Amino acid sequence: MVRPLLALLVALGFLLWWFLQSAPKPPPANEGVRLRGVEFLLFPEEKGVEWRFTAEEMV
Repeated sequence: MVRPLLALLVALGFLLWWFLQSAPKPPPANEGVRLRGVEFLLFPEEKGVEWRFTAEEMV
């Protein structure tokens, strides 16, 4: 009677340990996005107006 309960406790302990070990780790700190050679088009509310911005590098 004791051996099956002991085996069950060991199995449950192993499963608990396994689930805690495989928990998702937090993502690394966000350092932002680096864009190179990008052109942005902005459309203001006025009709017929178009703004263009060109950047060699944006962080």
